[in-house]
Amino acid sequence: MALGQAFMTIEHVNLPVCILSEHGIATVDGKPVDVLESTRGTCFHSKTGQFVLGSPFSGIVQAAVVTSKETLTTLQQFTGRYIEGGMVEMDGIHGFKYVWKVKQIVEPNQPVLHFAMEHHKSILTFASQIVHLSLHSHTRGLMQAYTIDGSNYEWQFCFPDEEETKLAQCAQFDAPRDPSPDDLTTFCVREILHDEIYGGWEMPLSYYFKGKALQKHATMCLLAAKLASIDKTPAAAELASNALKKLKQLLDVVGANTSTFPLVYDEVYKGIVSSEGFAKHDINVEFGNAVYNDHHYHYGYFITAVAIAYHLDPSYIQTNPTLFHWTSTLIRDVLNASLDDISFPRFRHFDWFYGHSYSHGVTCMVDGKDEESTSEEINCLYGVNLWAQVTQNAALLELSHVMLKLAALSHRTYFLLSSSNVSHPPDFIPNKVSGILFDNKSDYATWFSPNRECIHGIQMLPVSPILEYSRPISFIREEWDAILSKLKLEPTNAWVSLLQCNYSSLSPKEACQQLENCAMDDGLSRAYALYYAMTRPI
Repeated sequence: MALGQAFMTIEHVNLPVCILSEHGIATVDGKPVDVLESTRGTCFHSKTGQFVLGSPFSGIVQAAVVTSKETLTTLQQFTGRYIEGGMVEMDGIHGFKYVWKVKQIVEPNQPVLHFAMEHHKSILTFASQIVHLSLHSHTRGLMQAYTIDGSNYEWQFCFPDEEETKLAQCAQFDAPRDPSPDDLTTFCVREILHDEIYGGWEMPLSYYFKGKALQKHATMCLLAAKLASIDKTPAAAELASNALKKLKQLLDVVGANTSTFPLVYDEVYKGIVSSEGFAKHDINVEFGNAVYNDHHYHYGYFITAVAIAYHLDPSYIQTNPTLFHWTSTLIRDVLNASLDDISFPRFRHFDWFYGHSYSHGVTCMVDGKDEESTSEEINCLYGVNLWAQVTQNAALLELSHVMLKLAALSHRTYFLLSSSNVSHPPDFIPNKVSGILFDNKSDYATWFSPNRECIHGIQMLPVSPILEYSRPISFIREEWDAILSKLKLEPTNAWVSLLQCNYSSLSPKEACQQLENCAMDDGLSRAYALYYAMTRPI
């Protein structure tokens, strides 16, 4: 059963068929009967009050949602064939395609009926007939039926050229624009960064918070290098050098995998998991990492931090091969460009039909799997893209480009709710974000807090140049005007730092004034937050 299929199809081989009833079948059309015969020659024989098919049944049974006589007429044209598998193939950085494996009970090379999601419509390029048939998905709006052509059974998707231009501008290590010298001086960015670099760099025990800390420190190194290139002074160069030295020391320890609960390879699901869940016999520790919850969130931070270190010092790739192997393995766990890697699945969390990842791992959930933090998904894909740039991995670079574009499109369609959104009920759209999007419900909440600053802020972290691509300014303005501007938050609330970085796309100076003194998210440097705010496209 493939997502989007018009029919639920069950294939039977040598199946005994029996008709049961709470009441015995004594007569048909007023006549006693021991044998039921269909117009197709199928015979059912009476046996102790039941009717049993004379010979086992081999074939398919198909079920569909029929809302009208017209719907039934349309569906009947496509019975007897169904999708039993498929693959996703890349088309460079420009797009991808579904290659369906179709099974036909009727004559071969006939078209197949399939539903497309809302986000598919803007990037479908094939000249397939649009059938006038639609169906509501559980939580992602109306699906539209299309035909899959019988000559090749493919759906081709292509992103507009301007989409690649936007992404290329933001999928970089530094912000697309430099800060003005006056802003750097006014908001004391050099002084703040100096204090942060020479302050204590603590490393939490949790892999999630450890990853956040590493990416935070890595962005401080990026900023120090940027200021060194602007100032061209020995002091600035020394600060950048010392920052990178501290980052490498932390990465050397992480890559050695000698923590209290080291990462281990799981031979059952073929992945990298924290050993803490096994040691404590508790699948919920480390956010459920041992059962594959949130791997793309957790590991994305590490991947991005290491990529930044390689960008600032390319020789570091060779000087610490253990770290290179460790990080490469994390990438293989969350997404994999290789068709031949039998040690890991290609896409552990990413659903190519829905266009986004799932947060949840292998355990069952009443409301289905979900995604909570779109920005942390984007951060993982961004980190892989940066890694591919510095390691010159062409296949991974193409794959991450396509996945970034597809995920951002899906997020704008199902998670970030602009006023023009058609995927959610009208009375839900004023929330502006979906919250936790399950397969069976959309819950305006988080897993850890009902507060609105958390529900919205979880879609804004970590702060990096890629947010400019994934979070359109038009949406930021709607969300700010409708909800965020009305929140009464104390400057001691660390979520303020994320909301103000987001707000800087609308008013950089005002955001910088708030960022000077507010409490900071544990994954965000104050100096980097100011740098980000003063490089917005205003």
